[in-house]
Amino acid sequence: MTSSVQHGSLSSKGRLQLEFGPKKKIINVRVHHWLSGLILSLLGRAIKLRVKTGAGAKEKTFFVNKRSLVIRSFTASEAKCKTDKITKKACNEAFAVLFPGRTNKKQPYSSEKFSAVNIIKLKSVIDRTEFEANLIAAKKGDSTAQYHVAYAYDRNKGAGRDPQKALDWYNKAAGNGSEKAQYMLGCIYDGDYEHFKVERDAPKALQWYKKAAKNGSADAQYDLGIIYAHRYEEFEIAHNMPKAFAWFKKAAENGSTDAQYDLGCIYEQDDNGFGISRDMVKAFAWFKKAAENGSTDARYKLGSIYECEYGEFGISGDMGKAVEWYEKAAEDEEASEAFYRLGCIYQYGPGGIVQDHSKSVEWYKKAADEGHTHAQYTLAYKYDTGKDGVDLDLKEAFRLFNLAAEKGYVTAQYSLGYAYEHGRGTEKNATKAVEWYKKAVNRDIRANTSLGLMYLNGNGVAKNEEVAAQLFKEGAESNSDCQVNYGYMFENGKGVPKDPVQAFFWYEKAAKSNHHIAKNNLAIMFETGNGTARDLKRAVELYKEAACLGDNVAELNLGDIYEKGREGIDANKDEAIFWYKRSAARGNASAKQALERLQPKAKVEGP
Repeated sequence: MTSSVQHGSLSSKGRLQLEFGPKKKIINVRVHHWLSGLILSLLGRAIKLRVKTGAGAKEKTFFVNKRSLVIRSFTASEAKCKTDKITKKACNEAFAVLFPGRTNKKQPYSSEKFSAVNIIKLKSVIDRTEFEANLIAAKKGDSTAQYHVAYAYDRNKGAGRDPQKALDWYNKAAGNGSEKAQYMLGCIYDGDYEHFKVERDAPKALQWYKKAAKNGSADAQYDLGIIYAHRYEEFEIAHNMPKAFAWFKKAAENGSTDAQYDLGCIYEQDDNGFGISRDMVKAFAWFKKAAENGSTDARYKLGSIYECEYGEFGISGDMGKAVEWYEKAAEDEEASEAFYRLGCIYQYGPGGIVQDHSKSVEWYKKAADEGHTHAQYTLAYKYDTGKDGVDLDLKEAFRLFNLAAEKGYVTAQYSLGYAYEHGRGTEKNATKAVEWYKKAVNRDIRANTSLGLMYLNGNGVAKNEEVAAQLFKEGAESNSDCQVNYGYMFENGKGVPKDPVQAFFWYEKAAKSNHHIAKNNLAIMFETGNGTARDLKRAVELYKEAACLGDNVAELNLGDIYEKGREGIDANKDEAIFWYKRSAARGNASAKQALERLQPKAKVEGP
């Protein structure tokens, strides 16, 4: 059956505007989102309606609760039914379901409610009516009707589910030339539908795919392309990439969005295996065609092209178009990658896009809800730091870190270990901290530092200086924290033989990365002549560099040098007090004691 219903989208308040009958009577309806699509699709199939969205002329008052929709000032006689008997029967049955007990069609149905239960009943009425109509035509040999009867038995739509009857009718329809039925038989014999309890028969499946493809089935044409390119061994046929490409091209030209997208991918690749030369113009054209025809993957690809891949495709970058295509991709409720990219764009505001942290967080949340691990981590970091449009929420940060970590996101695994170690958003649990650090070790090098320290101190795990030294060593090639800690192990002979020269080497390596602890430790070695020649001048330089980086121990050490004096450096009480004050202001207790000794009433000020 056909109808002239146009499905409009709900506004934020959930208002729909229905226009009934030849008098074009306007009725405003307010309905919960979960009911709207079902109501419109069902009513549209039974009654000839036109649906509009937005504000109407004179608004009426309607109300809705979680289970029901309320319509006022509506009469059954205003519904314009088609003239054929089956459709008219469907209309009458629909009204009987929606408005039980009302027989006078001229009497307004004022304040009548129809609930979700009645909507389901209405769906059953319409499905059964359609099935009865198709069955009549099917028995007369109509191949389209035969396919629909088979589908009804297959999917329990208006007829009780009966796989055997469905298979019989699919065979009848396929024999009469229905390419949909032929394709369906191909899928059944290919093992796609277990409820038919038909043994997989690859030759028979291929036979039906070929018949459907020759009769114009874009789905079958696309599947043949897949078979010749990738599934040839399953079907015991020769691997034939040119033939695969030919079927992909036919399917694409026949409207298959999957084939259109795949052709874009084929033309984009330099070594595509199809014997087709790389052609970025054709690749872009097929991506665009697939995107315009609704392919989520192609829409995302166009967004990516306009955002960052434009140079390869010989077009100009355009963040506005990137956002436009990402948003089109985001119409698919599972397009988590598009949600994530929109979150990134609104977070940073590149290419003339207005930075909007609120929109950014909204898109990140949608991506995170769909299981996008990077979005989960990004949101977790925001909640952990209280940055970029969210309030500090350590519990929510912990929850999101945990989601991403469970799926193997390494940075989240480290962050989860840190949360357990320091009690951020959860109770402290050193054992679990060790567990998560182990998962991240050597992949997020920060975990080498944290786990190494836990082994060094016996926190959450048995103390083992050798394991700690090995963890620091593994991270020392690229991480300055590990370099400092590995140097410390050599300086103190923990887990490795005591070796001041090696300690100096690793401290110096870390100091080149502006690591304040490394600079302070290196300064001590220059001051004491441990592992290197004594050089007090160089020591003071390094202490000051470390102090400028906020190292309160370096400030304390400078205060000590100027308080007591050294070879070539005269004692200077004022200079000593200056450095002690800076160190004390950062919380160093020894510096506070030194100040009390030099200036009993001294006021500690910030650096």
